[in-house]
Amino acid sequence: MGCDIHMAVEVRGPGGWRLVRSFYPCSLCDQTGKWYGNECPTCDGTGRAGGYCQRSYNVFGILADVRNGYGVAGCDTGDGWPPLAPRRGIPDDISAELRAAIGDETAWLGDHDQTWCTLAELEAYDWRQVTQQRGVVDLDNYAAWRERPFEPPPAYYGGVIGPNVQNVTPEQARVLLTARQTPEQRASTYTTVHWPLSAESAAGDFYTKFLPALRALGAPDAVRLVFGFDG
Repeated sequence: MGCDIHMAVEVRGPGGWRLVRSFYPCSLCDQTGKWYGNECPTCDGTGRAGGYCQRSYNVFGILADVRNGYGVAGCDTGDGWPPLAPRRGIPDDISAELRAAIGDETAWLGDHDQTWCTLAELEAYDWRQVTQQRGVVDLDNYAAWRERPFEPPPAYYGGVIGPNVQNVTPEQARVLLTARQTPEQRASTYTTVHWPLSAESAAGDFYTKFLPALRALGAPDAVRLVFGFDG
């Protein structure tokens, strides 16, 4: 089962915190305002959202220790990241607009791991730190990865199972690369590889697009994210 983030962005002014809407291009509907033929639930059909909504487990791990180093069914995806703000809960001083949106149900912000962080904390995070990512590859992709072991393989999976699947160690995979095998055998033989990845690269659009959009809203200590997850 997949996991998604639900986020609100607030800016603090003389009267306290206020909810910010429609300041960031909606990635769920690709700015069309439509989602499966209906009004997009993230941006209310405007094409512009009030927070980050992409499904990025690296971002989830960095922000809140959610899916941090593991994916669907608990598959191993890497060493994970030092989390910024895990399980702080929803702030007591949220804006009246956000409180009204949440109502008596916190599901508006997901159903688990609700938390918050400021732009100042995001700016202070070590985005240049590097961790190890892992993935499962067939022999052809293993051969390609060996040519460039500091980059992700051309194609990889969190895990592979099946009646004809053979999982081997990297040492065994190196031997098998020189053995005569049918294309079917090469495609059904898998091993695990790893490669380095920086936080800024792992975060993708969150780092290159969303953070700059937050900076335009106000001072680092006067901008905050309030968010949670489902799935």
